[in-house]
Amino acid sequence: MLGRTLGGRYQVQETLGGGSFGQTYLAVDIHRPDRPPMCGQASQAGETRS
Repeated sequence: MLGRTLGGRYQVQETLGGGSFGQTYLAVDIHRPDRPPMCGQASQAGETRS
């Protein structure tokens, strides 16, 4: 998942943690790189949310 772009906008920079329900990632908005990074979660089923 590292380096992958989600929704054509958020590039995953780092894995913050995870467990049996999914992973939490740190991502940057490639359309607005001056903005702070955001956290997002991906469930084991593949659903991504922020």
